[in-house]
Amino acid sequence: MNKTTDIRKVFMPFQPATRFEPEFTLYKEHLPDSRLAPYIYYYWEFKTIKPLLNGLEYRVVPNGCIDIYFELQQPSKSIVTGFSDKSSSVTLQNEFHYFGICFMPSVFPLIYNINATELTNRYFDLGLVAPNTANFITNELDAELSSSRIIDSLNTHFLNLTNSKAFRIDYRLLDAIDLIFKTGGNLSLDADLKTGLSQRQLRRLFNFYIGNNPKTFCKVVRFQSFLQKNTILKVAASNFDYLDYGYYDQSHFIKEFKTLFGKTPRQAY
Repeated sequence: MNKTTDIRKVFMPFQPATRFEPEFTLYKEHLPDSRLAPYIYYYWEFKTIKPLLNGLEYRVVPNGCIDIYFELQQPSKSIVTGFSDKSSSVTLQNEFHYFGICFMPSVFPLIYNINATELTNRYFDLGLVAPNTANFITNELDAELSSSRIIDSLNTHFLNLTNSKAFRIDYRLLDAIDLIFKTGGNLSLDADLKTGLSQRQLRRLFNFYIGNNPKTFCKVVRFQSFLQKNTILKVAASNFDYLDYGYYDQSHFIKEFKTLFGKTPRQAY
């Protein structure tokens, strides 16, 4: 699995919505133990630093990854969310403290032996998918622990989990993922994605390990790459070249932006 560490150099998923309500909320990303670098992008933490005046509609933007998350006041209700090809929203209470695990592409199905398409565009009770990890979260983690203690516990759990397994994966799939990230999702699947796999084989591997086909994965990666290089203000002002990111024209961009962000560029600003 060492090849996945190269992906981290060219793509880091993020959620632009976590930048909202800065006076009331705090978002942090914590790197895992270096031995987990091939498996986990980061642990993320999202919490209120003072009570919100009203609940928060938290808009989740697709990032190409599978995540586990849980609220520290209710760790028994841990959730796994699969690959998504459209935005979604979650209503958060006035006070909350969430922790999450953002997995590298292909890793969650590899660890838990599940077809990723079963999770696509869905939120699942983690206990139905990965009972061992769900029980660990329930029994070992709570709001009384410091963030550093939680991270140490997560590291120990996932090191034990990954060390106990012998992973086997077609590295041609990882080569394809790596190329998609390096090009920001802006490539021709037929002309540029030469992996030694047929298109049918590639779709089958992507569906199982990612949760969708290569074309949709490219669309999400392209949008993530765009968001990381452009502020919402710049987007609203249309001050960029659509062709640089593989969009045919403004209407094509706005349509995809609305699907993946949940609002038009001007509404987002």
